[in-house]
Amino acid sequence: MKRSLLFITTLLIALNLQSQEVKVDGIFYWLNQGEQTAETIKNWTESAYTGDIVIPDKITQGGIEYKVTRIGFYTFAESTITSLTLPNTIVELGSFAFQNCTTLESLVVPSSVLRCSCAFDDYVGLKHLTIYSLDHLDLSGCI
Repeated sequence: MKRSLLFITTLLIALNLQSQEVKVDGIFYWLNQGEQTAETIKNWTESAYTGDIVIPDKITQGGIEYKVTRIGFYTFAESTITSLTLPNTIVELGSFAFQNCTTLESLVVPSSVLRCSCAFDDYVGLKHLTIYSLDHLDLSGCI
């Protein structure tokens, strides 16, 4: 029993060390230290994102570079962003990433994006959507 408890505790500590939440230049990210990747996340305790947002292709935390590969679930939901610039490192737009984000009028989805999981659910503000590489982007359930 003690061995099992020790194993579980060690495993939980190891998993916690593999990922963490950070804030860089006003944007919250979930870092995967094992893969050295980052995804944007919504911070539920602070106010929603506003204004013009530029997502960098990489961020540095603790001397380690993390490639930003994903816009996470609900990241910009209920926000008042007016513009969003995505890097060519993004491969996925997470579910409900732009839910009720009615102030965002234009978005360019780079050719690196391969998956879009209902990112625009309940979205009514988008007037211009540019998507590169339609052959590789699954928009089922997105718009």
